[in-house]
Amino acid sequence: MAFSGTHISCGYSGPVHDKNHNVALLAECKWSQTMSAGGTTTNASPIESTVAGAPIFSIISTVDIYFAIGTAPDATNGPRRFLQANTPIDVFGLRSGGEYVAWIAA
Repeated sequence: MAFSGTHISCGYSGPVHDKNHNVALLAECKWSQTMSAGGTTTNASPIESTVAGAPIFSIISTVDIYFAIGTAPDATNGPRRFLQANTPIDVFGLRSGGEYVAWIAA
């Protein structure tokens, strides 16, 4: 079955830095959710870890969407970003964690 909807994964960005100050993206995935209709994720971002790094969201959608990230995100009326269909994006979350992703079709 072909993927349809929006897929969001959340985890850690990797170690804060290595000896060359490189950072891995989404080194450890903590959760993921595929949503066929707009809404808000059921899981929140983790708290930053001194070992695993900062929280980061990876988002991809098969349709153009507006999305918002926050403790109470509103993709309709709140601050939001546009994501073109089939264009992956990685977005850092707050170090304090507790953020969700909300999205609506554009």
